[in-house]
Amino acid sequence: MTSIAGAMPHELISPSAVESAESARDLVLRLADTMDKLLEVVETETEIVRTGKVSQLAELEAGKVVLARRYIRDIECLKANASFIGRAIPELVEEFRQGYIQFRAALEANMTVLATAPSVSEGIARGATEMATQERAQTY
Repeated sequence: MTSIAGAMPHELISPSAVESAESARDLVLRLADTMDKLLEVVETETEIVRTGKVSQLAELEAGKVVLARRYIRDIECLKANASFIGRAIPELVEEFRQGYIQFRAALEANMTVLATAPSVSEGIARGATEMATQERAQTY
């Protein structure tokens, strides 16, 4: 997806504003850029959880929220104008679809890792408690 995410306007595009091929292109490129940035955050988040450095997750949260809001707003605009956008810039739409498939796969992997994180943390805590209990028992 990075190939289509170049320089683009950062102003908001309302659903009714997509009336030209240029505004359609701007929307799709901005959405692709947002997805790339969200993907970076998600991959970082996944790595943090996998390495057990969960305390670092808070640092990512604010940026992730901003990107998620932008993504939702632009995806809604894309949906509202899908017919026009598909006719105006079909090649870019196809390239975007391919990137979207990769994006969704990465999100699914991230959700799986995040879903298993609490049970891993519980297991680590339980193991530490058992070790501490055994050490205390040996000292008496």
